Amino acid sequence: MKNLVIVESPAKAKTIGKYLGSEYQILASYGHLRGLPSKKGAVDPSNDFATQYELTEHSDKHIKNLVTALKKSDTLFLATDPDREGEAIAWHLIEAFKEKNILSSKKVVRVSFNALTKKLILESFKKPRNIDLFLVNAQRARQCLDYLVGFNISPLLWKKFFCLRSAGRVQSVALRLICEREIEIEVFQSQEYWTIEAQFNMFGHIIFKLHTYNYETLEKLSINNETTVENMVEDLKKHIYSVSAINKKELKRSPPPPFITSTLQQDAYNKLGFTVKKTMIEAQKMYEGVTIDNESIALITYIRTDGVFIVGDVVKEIRNLIKENYGKEYLSPKVIEYKSKAKNAQEAHEAIRPTNIGLIPEMIKSKVSSEVYRLYKLIWNRTIASQMSQVVFEVLSFKVASTLGAEFVTSKSHIVFDGFYRVLGIDEPDIDNTKVSDNIQINAKCLLNKISGVQHFTQPPAGYTEAKLIYNMEKLGIGRPSTYSGIINVLKERGYIKTVNKKLAPESKGRLLTAFLLKYFQKYIEYDFTANLENQLDKVANGEYEWKTLLSDFWQPFIHNISSVTDVTNTVILRSLDTKIISNQFPDQEVLCTKCKEGHMVLGVSKFGVFFGCSRYPDCKHIIGVDSLTDEYPQSLGMHTEKNTEILLNKGPYGLYIQCGNKSSALSARINVKNLNIQQLSSLVDLPRTLEIPDNDGSISKVKIGISKYGVYIQHNKSFYSWPITEYDGIVSAETVKPVLQKQIKKAKATKKQKKQK
Repeated sequence: MKNLVIVESPAKAKTIGKYLGSEYQILASYGHLRGLPSKKGAVDPSNDFATQYELTEHSDKHIKNLVTALKKSDTLFLATDPDREGEAIAWHLIEAFKEKNILSSKKVVRVSFNALTKKLILESFKKPRNIDLFLVNAQRARQCLDYLVGFNISPLLWKKFFCLRSAGRVQSVALRLICEREIEIEVFQSQEYWTIEAQFNMFGHIIFKLHTYNYETLEKLSINNETTVENMVEDLKKHIYSVSAINKKELKRSPPPPFITSTLQQDAYNKLGFTVKKTMIEAQKMYEGVTIDNESIALITYIRTDGVFIVGDVVKEIRNLIKENYGKEYLSPKVIEYKSKAKNAQEAHEAIRPTNIGLIPEMIKSKVSSEVYRLYKLIWNRTIASQMSQVVFEVLSFKVASTLGAEFVTSKSHIVFDGFYRVLGIDEPDIDNTKVSDNIQINAKCLLNKISGVQHFTQPPAGYTEAKLIYNMEKLGIGRPSTYSGIINVLKERGYIKTVNKKLAPESKGRLLTAFLLKYFQKYIEYDFTANLENQLDKVANGEYEWKTLLSDFWQPFIHNISSVTDVTNTVILRSLDTKIISNQFPDQEVLCTKCKEGHMVLGVSKFGVFFGCSRYPDCKHIIGVDSLTDEYPQSLGMHTEKNTEILLNKGPYGLYIQCGNKSSALSARINVKNLNIQQLSSLVDLPRTLEIPDNDGSISKVKIGISKYGVYIQHNKSFYSWPITEYDGIVSAETVKPVLQKQIKKAKATKKQKKQK
């Protein structure tokens, strides 16, 4: 009797072939053989959502080979991956073979396994099962939803905006996350704030921070200017201090759970610098089998999972290895059982772990690629650490107070026992092993050694990295382990996002699409709506919800929405999106046409795509690309207060500069012209200037006020002092320059003195 086994890939076939006898023939389907074509009628809502599948591109050759082999076999084993996609591939294979009329005399069974090990493979072949139609229906429902959204919104986009290709159901929600984060960054207004730091004689170089002043607890932005800091510092120097509190406590940190798909992607990005796509490519190789000593060996378990559990037998192996290799003290006192915290997690599959716990990374280092070794080591370390003992810290806190209502605080921590850090390494930038005298007592008098103010500025939220985007999507319940990598890739391929300094940023087309969807299809890119739809798909997979009912509930309001938007004219749509796109970068103002200076820039469309054009068209036919709205130079900043000449913002080979007539001045990267008034701009373009300033002894000093790549400066004798742009009001005179100069000289002397003391 001949048996045919079908898997997805040749690599997987090669690995499985080692464990099955010669009576089994193992062939690959090369992924999906059938799919929904991108044409009308592939899903027919009017006919109970009937589907018309077609063979995928390049599948003809593969199906012929499979049919030929199946005709010679008695039993067909469908050994595709143990998830919805794998179940659907198996179902499609059966349907394709039915169309060929070659299954009537064949026995067809389904086998699945979480890892390509001999034990699991042989066990699964002893316990074959039927196709799980609930899983198949969940996959089909997702595929139909994606088709219905894409096939109906895409023509609408082509009609309204020539440059937008398509909109995906889940991809559009991820794009919204990226666009909204970018807007947060763009509208963010940085605020200045200060902290006051001090050092006391009995604590050596340990730095304390002022926590309370005049009996009032300080908030982050309580101290917002240098003058206030200087007054407070002078006052605090007069206080008498003593130790008011000493607190010692022990903290414990538990190990993280073993990897699931999303956490592997995040850790590989953060620690190895792998993109999500690269991580999945390398992990897939490790799951299917890599060649080591001329043998195909599967290194890790199935890679698309949201389950954090590990089966009992393997947990025992992990704990034995910890005890033998690291010592009993590094073994968690009892087995740690993990449960996923991710929203909508199904935990149908085991966590990602090595198939052979005893295969330590160093054993394969010289036998596999650098990428495979590094990723395997990351997975192996995390798996072992998951059953190790806690890290123990000792945290020592001190408070130093004065009798006049001031209190300084500090805390330092050090590791008492490294626990799972023994394997994962120490990732604690705040660990401080500075020795503190054991003789310090409550109420002990303290002498103030040093005190100074430290300037800070609030920072905008960070742009999404691939890892952080996946983290937030998982947190919101958007997408599934098998979809994260594809979502990012599709958004990049369609030109909706780009990577800038490892951060994901929206392209103009991505902004436009998000603005359009938020205005006209907001319900369908709401985070909760998408997460609830994922939950409904999970119910289909569990047999708790009929898949065509899900499609019907979605389709009726969706197609009504499509119809209503189709009737809206292009002009109305464009005018409704003007403010959504432009005001994010230019709040509370219209963007003047840089050519006629009378009209303002508005959205428009042509056969070449979307652009910004002058509102005075056809009198003014000036247009710029959407990407060029903030990059079109020169930009008018207004009229000079005295010269009646226009001030322009321009861009040269060395960066931005402002120009007025024939005179120009380079701009520091620290100066945002959007935050400056016309008085400040007029003054900046007039720099450099030389002034005579009376000294305290009656003599006259010449000072030069100029602008460099570091900002506005004052040159006095041979020294240079900065004039903070936040204090620069645009009035340059002896009366305004002198106090700034005196303050900066004083500050420079204090800094120099501190350096000498160190």
